[in-house]
Amino acid sequence: MSRKIITRGRVEDGVLFVKQTRLLHESLADWKTGDVRVTIEKDTRNLRQNALMWVWWTLIGNEIGEDPQRIHEITKLNCNAKTTMWTDKKTGEIHEATVGMSTADLPFDAFSEFLERARIFWGEQGYSLPVSEEGIWR
Repeated sequence: MSRKIITRGRVEDGVLFVKQTRLLHESLADWKTGDVRVTIEKDTRNLRQNALMWVWWTLIGNEIGEDPQRIHEITKLNCNAKTTMWTDKKTGEIHEATVGMSTADLPFDAFSEFLERARIFWGEQGYSLPVSEEGIWR
């Protein structure tokens, strides 16, 4: 039998500090032996970043008459895109496709960079997007 436990924490100088230690101990109370795996993942975007993004998409959408989800797709295509090449085996013709990549699992810093690219992109289109003095997406 295996068990997956997910908790927040941090690593400092090679030492793992876990939040909600009591709950972790309770979850492991009946565990006897076995392999233990620790996976450390970078924080993904936070709620402030996500909220700011949707405020921006709603403001732009309201101004130009588009749905915020469509603004999100347009922004991903212009600010978080991936281009891939593929070859048609029948004709040998090389094709290129560009798609806007998901922002859902971007690490915190990468999402901050995406928001900055989006702010610049929409600024070039003539739209001013609100930010705080400290840069709210940080």
